[in-house]
Amino acid sequence: MPDRSQFSCINDIAGMDFMGKSYVVAGNLYGSEVETPRNDASVGLIMKYDNETGMYAVPPAESGLIVKGEVRHIIPIKLVTGKYALLFGINSNGLKLIEIDGDH
Repeated sequence: MPDRSQFSCINDIAGMDFMGKSYVVAGNLYGSEVETPRNDASVGLIMKYDNETGMYAVPPAESGLIVKGEVRHIIPIKLVTGKYALLFGINSNGLKLIEIDGDH
């Protein structure tokens, strides 16, 4: 796994068939023991795979994916417009929808 994918815990990973061999991961864990600091360094991450370089991370500045909070679930969906999006279930914060550009 790329270094960027290890900044915080991963609570869910979803395949994005519409972008080739691509995945999105997100997580964070706020409810930890008193002596353990919370894992809150993730803003989500798109990872792609190619046969030459293997798995690599697309930086958030390039992908536009920034999801704050304790993400519990990710669902890739196709919108009525024909575009693709990711629906994030965020603990104690509801849902967040982010459109994804298939070029990243």
